[in-house]
Amino acid sequence: MRLPIEVVYDSDTHRIKVTGNESMDAEVFLYNANGDLENYSSSLNTEFTVLTPGIYIIQIQGDGWYAEGEIEVE
Repeated sequence: MRLPIEVVYDSDTHRIKVTGNESMDAEVFLYNANGDLENYSSSLNTEFTVLTPGIYIIQIQGDGWYAEGEIEVE
């Protein structure tokens, strides 16, 4: 399944921005490289501020589906 979701890190503002179709009902979880939950949003379109460098795992969960990816923050 292909979902129109975009995840972008802005190094100037230290923010990870998650965007997708407004009609998609989903939750977003942000984990650090150790698997610890760093942040959470109950809606798909969200931003997380990340001040510590490293690899982060973003998991997006909808009804009956999920998507996961990694992003490196410097």
